[in-house]
Amino acid sequence: MIRAIATDMDGTFLNSAKNYDREQFDRVYAKMCQQDIKFIVASGNQYEQLKAFFPGKADEIAFVSDNGSQIFEHDQLVNATTIPRPVVTHILADVFKLESLKHVTLSGLRSAYILESATPAGRQNARQYYYTLKEVSDFPTVDDDISKINLLVDDAVKDSVTATINERFPTAASMYCGRSVRPVKSCSFKRSIYSSVFLFK
Repeated sequence: MIRAIATDMDGTFLNSAKNYDREQFDRVYAKMCQQDIKFIVASGNQYEQLKAFFPGKADEIAFVSDNGSQIFEHDQLVNATTIPRPVVTHILADVFKLESLKHVTLSGLRSAYILESATPAGRQNARQYYYTLKEVSDFPTVDDDISKINLLVDDAVKDSVTATINERFPTAASMYCGRSVRPVKSCSFKRSIYSSVFLFK
């Protein structure tokens, strides 16, 4: 039998200052290891960002990052579900037509990507969640497998944007996650494809 404790990060494990009592955690974690209890971090954030919270422990902790699309154990990627490139292209073509769109971040297996033309607010938003981040001239130039697409829009229009994406991509199903995030998952190609489009306020 595998015994484990899994936790989200933002608003759960982390306090309002985006930190935690490290001395207390080290004491608890040592007892967990003695009892062979696995510690699992599950979050929508990037792996590089998550493991930075646990220096020296990345090879011991399991990380479920990018809302489940990337799973790491012993500091190695052990499973990844990516979005087919044609689907990424079609989604981006639609979202760039949105007047309410403020920013887009692509989350890949090797890095996250923003446009060189990104606004300061967009850069700040991306850097908060992605520690490995590259700027590109255009998204089609990205040579990486994409696991998630993130959109920055006004909170007032996130419902209508979600509806627009769901209408354009009938296999998509939106759900609420947190106070200001709405992932959109899609299933296609006879298997589950994890594609999440995040609408941040």
